[in-house]
Amino acid sequence: MGCNMEKMIPSMEERRTVSQRKEAWEGIKNKLPVMKTSEGKALREELFSVLHKQDADTITMDEMLKGLIDKLHMDEFTSRLKYVVRRSFGKVKKLLGDERNPDKASYREFCLIISYIYFRFQLRIMLDDLFPEGKEVFTFDDFQKAVPNLKEWGLRIGSASRIFKDIDKKNKESITFDQISSWGAGKKLAEEGDPDEFEHDQ
Repeated sequence: MGCNMEKMIPSMEERRTVSQRKEAWEGIKNKLPVMKTSEGKALREELFSVLHKQDADTITMDEMLKGLIDKLHMDEFTSRLKYVVRRSFGKVKKLLGDERNPDKASYREFCLIISYIYFRFQLRIMLDDLFPEGKEVFTFDDFQKAVPNLKEWGLRIGSASRIFKDIDKKNKESITFDQISSWGAGKKLAEEGDPDEFEHDQ
């Protein structure tokens, strides 16, 4: 089945429910190879070769989006996959300090993009578990409630109030999931680093 172009249209409104996300996550989480092992590296190389067609060294944003829909069915997790992919490209380019060719990714960038998307989805599931109604906007009290889970996830968090203020740049006294995921997944990616950099299996 070809890529449904309607699914590629970005929307600010998330149309997937909590139950749909959780069901989709069970099928997706093992298809995004983020583990720092020789097996994980081999799976990343295989996924890169499957998703990109035109250029031996890079993958375009459109190729990646189409592949994530057609091969991994990640649009079943979010109706805003195009936004997520675009955001992921931007985050990784900024992290590496090279924002040339914003619509193309090298293999290394591809690996980091996959990790960022995985962390964003992990964070969404974490918050869905804490707030079963599927919150898209979070108050400081909500954020404070999530702090123990975020720490368990591996984030180093000092002052929750300071972090909340840093995320809430417009002083709205609330933050969206996009804002909290940009901060959280970005921080997790920076701490975890390149998944291909690991001590090789004995």
